[in-house]
Amino acid sequence: MRWAMFVVSMLVVGGCASRNQFGSRTTARVVTSRPGRPRMMVAGVTRNAMLASLVTQMVGAGFNPTHVGDYQAEFERSIGTGMGILGSALMGSDDMGSAVWRVTYTCTDTPDGVSVVGDVAVVGRRSRMDMNSGKPAFQMQGLLEQAAYAAPKIQPSLPKTTSSQDSIGASR
Repeated sequence: MRWAMFVVSMLVVGGCASRNQFGSRTTARVVTSRPGRPRMMVAGVTRNAMLASLVTQMVGAGFNPTHVGDYQAEFERSIGTGMGILGSALMGSDDMGSAVWRVTYTCTDTPDGVSVVGDVAVVGRRSRMDMNSGKPAFQMQGLLEQAAYAAPKIQPSLPKTTSSQDSIGASR
C-alpha cells in the first residue's frame, strides 16, 4: 500500500511540475533567477505603482495581503485540500490543517526600472516548504507579469511651449 502511495505521489509531483503557457501582453523583461524564483524587471513604473498593482492581482487571485510595506508585499491563502496526501506526507499531518500558501514580492528601484523578486512557500505551524520551482512559481510569475502589465506607466512630462499666436496676441 505504501509503495502505491509513493508511485501516485511521484506522478502528482511530476504533473505539477509541468509548465503551462500564459498569454502575457507585458513588454517587461522576464529574468529567471538562479533558484527559479518569480522575477521581473519592469521599466516605466514606480515602485509604489507596482506594489499597488501586485496587491490588486493577488487579491483577485484569492490571496489576502498580510503585510504591505514600502518595498515588500506578503500574501497568504489557505491551502485547503489542494495538497492532499502528498502535502500530508511532506509537511506532516499536524501542519496540514494550518498550512497556507505564502507569497512575498520584494520591489527595489534600479536604474533600469523596478526589480521585483518573488518567494513562494507552503508554511505550516512548524515547517516551511520552499515552492520556488515548478508549477506554483510559474503561476506566481504569471500573476507578476499581469501586475506589471496593469501597473500605471510613468508619463514623461513635456516642456511647456508657447505658440506664436499666443506671443503675438500678448504683445497687443
